[in-house]
Amino acid sequence: MPKRTKRSVERFPVRTDGYFEWDSAVRRFGVRIMTSGTRTYEVQDRKGDRTRQAPIGQHSTITVEQARTRWRRSRSAVARPPVAVLCERFYQLHALERCKQTTRR
Repeated sequence: MPKRTKRSVERFPVRTDGYFEWDSAVRRFGVRIMTSGTRTYEVQDRKGDRTRQAPIGQHSTITVEQARTRWRRSRSAVARPPVAVLCERFYQLHALERCKQTTRR
């Protein structure tokens, strides 16, 4: 699974079923080749036991490097909030509504 380039993405054959080609430079980043021939850059994320793919952009509108940059920015945005902010958000949205008063202390 080599680092993807514009040329390598364009050379992927179209099959009767859609498939992924993963990038070696960035984890969980790859190209989905659909049966229609559309190539979409996507990121795969895991939440619990489920994996989900989120589109970053189509191959015809953005380059591979732009897609990698967007992926890195989105991942760094997730890592920015301090733990105290996340705890406060959890307390306000979950604990106050669903937990007993003795549990909230």
